Amino acid sequence: MKALFAKVTNIKAFPSTGMARVEIEAPYEQFAAIVSMLHERQVLVTVAPKLDRPYGVIDGAAPGAPAHTEKKPPAIGARAQWAVMRCQDPTFQDWLFDCFEDTRGELQHSHADPETLAKAMLCSLCEIESRKELDTNVNAGEVFDSTIRKPYAEFLREQG
Repeated sequence: MKALFAKVTNIKAFPSTGMARVEIEAPYEQFAAIVSMLHERQVLVTVAPKLDRPYGVIDGAAPGAPAHTEKKPPAIGARAQWAVMRCQDPTFQDWLFDCFEDTRGELQHSHADPETLAKAMLCSLCEIESRKELDTNVNAGEVFDSTIRKPYAEFLREQG
């Protein structure tokens, strides 16, 4: 028997199909082991309190066996990484400022440079304190995807 120690990063419900999706983060080096262990299989998923051990796949046949990797998951999730990179991008800043002029007007006086203004606007729109919450706060992640990420992707497609 093998076990996977990972961090849950996103949970979504799909009422129309009666299903839910749970996303996890584990070390990239473990990708092949995780795929062979989980992909297209019916598995029993159990939840345990946070354990003082590294993330990764371990072989349960050897009690106390060390994880295959000692690396920790990234300190920042995919949504937060995307948001950080886009807040530095002048094209995204211009789009955000144009689409959300009211929010910009409320925050512009306290944020001098475009990058910090974009960050403040994004946090305000998603009702969060830090962009890291985009990967841990389900509501903020959904607002981010529907209000910012998807519309911006559409804008880029239209621009060619």
